[in-house]
Amino acid sequence: MKTLHKYLTLDLVKTTVMSTAAFTLMMTVIGILEPLRRQGLAAREVAAVLGLTFMLMLSLALPIATLFAVTIVYGRFSQDNELTACRASGVSTMGVLKPALWVGGVVTVASLLLTNIIVPQMARGAGPAMYANMQGAFFNVISKRGTFDLGDDVVIRAEGVDLSRNLLIGAVVMRTRENTPLKVDRETGLPIPEEIPFAVAAEARVLGFATTPEGDVYVRIGLVDARAEGELGIKGESGVVEWGPLPDPIEKTSSLWSDWPSLWASLRDPTLYPEIGKALRKYRREIGNEMFAREVVEAITAGKPYLGLGSEGVRYEIRAAEAVIDSPSAVALKSGTGPDGRPVLVEVREIHADGRTTVGTAGYGAIETSWSEFRNVSMVTIRLSKPVQVFGDGGADESYRKRAWVRGGELALPKHISDRQEDIALKDLLEDPARFTRNQEIISEIADLRENRVPKHNNDTVAIMHVRASYGASWFLMVAMGAALGLMFRGGQVLAAFALALIPVAVVLLMAAMGYGMVRNTDVPTVAGLSCIWGGIAMILMANAAIYLHLSRK
Repeated sequence: MKTLHKYLTLDLVKTTVMSTAAFTLMMTVIGILEPLRRQGLAAREVAAVLGLTFMLMLSLALPIATLFAVTIVYGRFSQDNELTACRASGVSTMGVLKPALWVGGVVTVASLLLTNIIVPQMARGAGPAMYANMQGAFFNVISKRGTFDLGDDVVIRAEGVDLSRNLLIGAVVMRTRENTPLKVDRETGLPIPEEIPFAVAAEARVLGFATTPEGDVYVRIGLVDARAEGELGIKGESGVVEWGPLPDPIEKTSSLWSDWPSLWASLRDPTLYPEIGKALRKYRREIGNEMFAREVVEAITAGKPYLGLGSEGVRYEIRAAEAVIDSPSAVALKSGTGPDGRPVLVEVREIHADGRTTVGTAGYGAIETSWSEFRNVSMVTIRLSKPVQVFGDGGADESYRKRAWVRGGELALPKHISDRQEDIALKDLLEDPARFTRNQEIISEIADLRENRVPKHNNDTVAIMHVRASYGASWFLMVAMGAALGLMFRGGQVLAAFALALIPVAVVLLMAAMGYGMVRNTDVPTVAGLSCIWGGIAMILMANAAIYLHLSRK
């Protein structure tokens, strides 16, 4: 009996290994290499991603290859009358099938490990590998296609590239026509397309790429002597602009990028969901901006200059007759009349470390905050307008008038504000936002997160975990059925047995997909969805029981 089991096991392992290698190679070339090649990646990047995604293809190919192997091996075993010889020697059919059951158990454990632990962890590394040489990939795409999708419906085109200086020659940045908003002709009432916002620059220097904590990638490009039309955020003769997030060549789905421990942790702490965490970090930044705005208003209202802004080598003194919070990200500075009846203008004094001083005065000003994904910090800009008088160290002789005067742009929030902002725990913010902000809009949006979006994410996680568990467990029953069908369909009917064995696979996948959708739907009882997910397993279990009962009688 041991000799028979060893013979069958070796044959099963040999056939499974060869089938797995063939299926994995085929799926890798079709599913990974060709799409990555179309993305314009160089051979080095493709090789890196191939190594990291090999386990993903293996997790898909191994169960099918094992099912194919047991069907072929046991079909040939029956065809060569070895089954008849075993029965004549007193070996039962169930004894012959034991090696297939052992292999099925090993494949089930391997499938569960691959799907729930190994594949998600290795797949998460595919993203950084894709962007390890993002600049090279960027220039590679531009060289081949002449265009690159910058995300947010923006594309950049170039006539050529200068790799030695990281330059794009003859760059044009524009919004795609299909995403350009429409306006209505007043006379005809028909919609007409607006002019497409664009920017043209003789040269564009790629300054770098940055990845956010959520894995989104942003690009920073400096446009030299740019002419801009429309809302692209580029003003003046030159400008530095950030775009993104860039399109991800590998779609990041929760089932692919979350391992089993991470899924369990997300159920306990919803802030670990990428979408929820990203939204809460955004609200936390807005709360930090709100703290900063209140601090500015309190100082100006008390008749004092605001002294909290500065950077290395430069500090600012800001004065105004009045300051009001214009929006969560902006404080309006206004001129007025002082206690002595004299006019008080908005004044910004720029003091350099070497003693140089520049003073700008205006009738109106603003302090605006914006988030830089590239630098992962909030940045502050000071604007004066209507009109502006600027004085240098030389006095009035060096003064000049401007329509606007902008300072900062890359000034960081005061450290004590950013520290207070980061001290807000995301979990506490989700549970009780009113502790940290007076902004009712933020409070209501976080309440919507907590009451609507978190339950949907929890249902999604529960569905993913059950689908993975049922899919992995199903392969033991699949392999057992394939071996039994191989014995029943001999000769040229072996392929028919394999095709027949694929029907339960389709049933399991179909019912798992249906159950997944039902569990994700918060209006459907979770029990109904889980019953559907595991219903396919129950059906195959009953089919196996009937088949093995039939074989045991022979």
